[in-house]
Amino acid sequence: MNTVVFQRVRLRGISGPYRDSEHFLDKDVFLVGRAPGLDLVLTDRMVSGQHARIVHQADGYWVEDLNSTNGTFVNGIKVDRQRLRTGDRLTFDKVEFAFEDPNDVPRTTMAPSVGGSPVPEKTVSRAPVEAVAEPQPPRVEAQEIPPEPEVPKQRRRRGAGLLLGLVPAFLLGYAGILAASLTAGGMTGIPRAWLRMSAVSYPFMYMHTPWLNMSPGLPLFLGLAGFVLGPVIGGFVARRLGKGSRVGTAMLFATAYTGLSLLISLAASGFRLAGWQRMFPVLLPSGMPGELNIVAGVALIWAVTFLLSLLGSALSR
Repeated sequence: MNTVVFQRVRLRGISGPYRDSEHFLDKDVFLVGRAPGLDLVLTDRMVSGQHARIVHQADGYWVEDLNSTNGTFVNGIKVDRQRLRTGDRLTFDKVEFAFEDPNDVPRTTMAPSVGGSPVPEKTVSRAPVEAVAEPQPPRVEAQEIPPEPEVPKQRRRRGAGLLLGLVPAFLLGYAGILAASLTAGGMTGIPRAWLRMSAVSYPFMYMHTPWLNMSPGLPLFLGLAGFVLGPVIGGFVARRLGKGSRVGTAMLFATAYTGLSLLISLAASGFRLAGWQRMFPVLLPSGMPGELNIVAGVALIWAVTFLLSLLGSALSR
């Protein structure tokens, strides 16, 4: 009865989690190491990123160490480059495999020369086979493979997405003020004083107090629609173009949106801090310093715009 044997050159795991695993050497250059994407990926932290390679040449298979941290061993001997024979024990640091070639003979068998006389198999190693194996150096943890840095193109894309998201947000907010004013007051034009007052009061429209003074009706609806849809659409555009995370995009957008709107408001007031500070409604109990009320007001504006822009970024798939 014929015995079926394997016909492909392979590495067979004989230690640890790789025991009885098979890795076929079907390529002329077979790379071994810890780095992703190699032909044989080993998860042992003592194995280098690109530890060794097995090269198929006309005279057989050769293993070559790639300047690994803890070395490559053939039958217990540390080597730089070594011709492999079937049955050899191949070790990468402490991970051991058996090299098996169905068309080869074991290392103990004499190979015939061209003239017919048997000659011993030649090997290339740091020490002769008959010598005592040199002591192994202390094991050193292989250097971590650093993650790839963020490509500058991605940062520019996120910045462009943020800027393009701010444009519709501000346009919709000012459109809400304009629609509410025209509907409520029957304005036929846009006086300069209205533009200035709108710029000064713009960020404070994200607080509750301005809306409490408006009567229910179309002006209130149009104004609220503009101020709600502005950050929502802005967050949507910022994440769709910037490709960032939902929360990260919303936080960045809310910070830029709040800061820019407050800067425009301060500039429109002529940088007169005393008059500008009075725009902040009283949010804290009486007797608290006015500076704390400003901090509370800015935090409230930021929180509202953050929640609205987070809704928009969540809608962006």
